[in-house]
Amino acid sequence: MKVYVLPSGVVISPFGDPVRDAMIGGARLEDIQRKVFGDRGLEYCPVQSLDEVREFPCFLTWDNVYTSRRAFRGFFALTETAAADARLAIPQSLFTSHYAAMQDNHSCVTADGKPAAAYNIWRLTAKPASPDELRNASPVVIQFKEIDYQPPVPPHIMGMEHFAYPVTTSVALHVRHWVHVLWANHMEIHVRLVERITHHKLWTAWKLLTALFRFIWLGMRGLIRGYGLSSSFNKGALKQAAVESFVVVGRNCEIHPGARIEFSIIGDNVKIGPETRVWGSLVGDHAVIEDKVKITHSVIGARCFVSQCSVINSCAGYPEGDMCADGMQYCLTGRRVALTGLMRPIDTRRGGGITVMFEGKPVEVGQPILGSAFGHGCFIGPDVYIMPGREIPNGAQIIKPPETILSKIPPGTDDKTIYVVHNGSLTPFHEYMKLLLPKREPPEGGRNAG
Repeated sequence: MKVYVLPSGVVISPFGDPVRDAMIGGARLEDIQRKVFGDRGLEYCPVQSLDEVREFPCFLTWDNVYTSRRAFRGFFALTETAAADARLAIPQSLFTSHYAAMQDNHSCVTADGKPAAAYNIWRLTAKPASPDELRNASPVVIQFKEIDYQPPVPPHIMGMEHFAYPVTTSVALHVRHWVHVLWANHMEIHVRLVERITHHKLWTAWKLLTALFRFIWLGMRGLIRGYGLSSSFNKGALKQAAVESFVVVGRNCEIHPGARIEFSIIGDNVKIGPETRVWGSLVGDHAVIEDKVKITHSVIGARCFVSQCSVINSCAGYPEGDMCADGMQYCLTGRRVALTGLMRPIDTRRGGGITVMFEGKPVEVGQPILGSAFGHGCFIGPDVYIMPGREIPNGAQIIKPPETILSKIPPGTDDKTIYVVHNGSLTPFHEYMKLLLPKREPPEGGRNAG
């Protein structure tokens, strides 16, 4: 059986790449589609129009649809013997509401009267008369489970105590914007880790046994240190033992013994320095991560470089980028980017929703946290502040105003004068203050007037 793939015409800004080349978990979206559909034995057939769809029954989708093997496997099983056209649907949930922004899926009601969201994956039994007829296909709701993960956030900054975040591996998303590429990367982290656990049973059994011994070792160490039985053998210690055990490390890696890798997949030939922590992340081949780095729930592309003391949270990087920011979250970075350590992408907006440009107008993303997208080959210098939801064009070179950077040190400076940087030069503080104070005009008639 074949799966026909229609062109969506979507181009992801600011990269200028066709959507099929969007990088998700270190792989092109087209390659992910081929893998998902190939898992069910389907032949991947790109076509230009519905007129080229000739063999039935078949499956039909668009080149901008991201889905997981679990989601499509469930849809495939439910429609294998269907006598009518069917469309993949996910029940109304935290997932469908969390990722609703800029989606062109359709709200629908299932046969049992439950609300759902229908995505652009069909099983067709006969040729549709027109694209509009595809909407008449019966929505088939796949088996769906999610975890409502609620990490704590700064309450006075965010206006909330927790951030609701769905964790599931039964996913579907129409990729139409760079924000969707970022979200798909977040989903792919969960998908890859869970697939590793469910598809490699011997490996999983070994890791569970390793986690048990690690838990016992951590508990005994706590007792030796005098923490007491309840403090040594608790849920926190069990969780720590599990996340440290479920790790995949590729070939020829150089990982310092002082680094902590937790619940992550590390590619081949990766270098990780001391006192670095990588949690819940995917790291591509030949990546270099230096000392004292913190990477959480992120995708580090192949051959990326992360300098020491960088902090990266919930970001995704295309290959070959320098992701060296000391504090960056919910950002998407292109190829060959040069992000310096002290650049500042702001990721929240106090008192209002975050908007992005979509089809020529601002659109709210419906989430309280979002950074920016950095185009291929751009350079961001230190002390550059960027508002949330911005797109930095390919090749942009951005620095702070030169007059705020010290470039001239005049002779005669002394250790008793306080200086400030003004117009790129050291200026005595008292002289600088005189420049700020408004000049007072003498009264008419001179000093002795009146």
